Amino acid sequence: MLLIDSWPQDIDKTETGQKFFYCPLKSNRKVDESGATRPYQPVGELEWNAQELRDGKLVKLHGFPGDKKVRLFRVEVSTHVSTHVSTHVSTHVSTHVSTHVSTHVSTHVSTHVSTHRTDYLVTNDLSPNSTTETHRICSVRWKVEQYHRELKQLTGIESCQCRKAVLQRNHIHCALLVWTRLAQLAHQSQTTLYQRKHNLLKDFLIQQLKSPTIQVRFA
Repeated sequence: MLLIDSWPQDIDKTETGQKFFYCPLKSNRKVDESGATRPYQPVGELEWNAQELRDGKLVKLHGFPGDKKVRLFRVEVSTHVSTHVSTHVSTHVSTHVSTHVSTHVSTHVSTHVSTHRTDYLVTNDLSPNSTTETHRICSVRWKVEQYHRELKQLTGIESCQCRKAVLQRNHIHCALLVWTRLAQLAHQSQTTLYQRKHNLLKDFLIQQLKSPTIQVRFA
């Protein structure tokens, strides 16, 4: 099974070896659902009934051989983002010479953003399948991308300057062990890997500020 993040030019070659692919389509990608009785039309302009929304529809992609059909799914995705910022500043100064200064600043900001988009997914697996199951399969691809991003940004896996293959392999293995340990700690603390790594440095800095390992004396 191939989970593809964008449509490649030679996608028809991926069918060799009886491999199934799942790939997103842009809304302007032209397809034919009429069996060559009508012109190609963009995916975003197709009409969908209740059964097609549930089970997808068979279409022919523009540029594909005539005998190759794919199953097209329409997925509605909603994202909700909430932001809450609260600031409170209070200052009070009083002196014995009858001077009184009082400052009060209060800020409250609350935002709620809701986005809605329509995704189109296509696969050459023509067996009966539902839109929900297809969306679940494609969501696995995001986990793979997230893993690669965390591995590159948190472990320094791309920073190896060694020339020998054995040293490069050792560096990669160490980076994988670091990611595995960070993932375990993040799971235990119910935080992200980024937060976990940041907290490691944060705790160290706090400890050093409270009780420095190297004492500095000023003359």
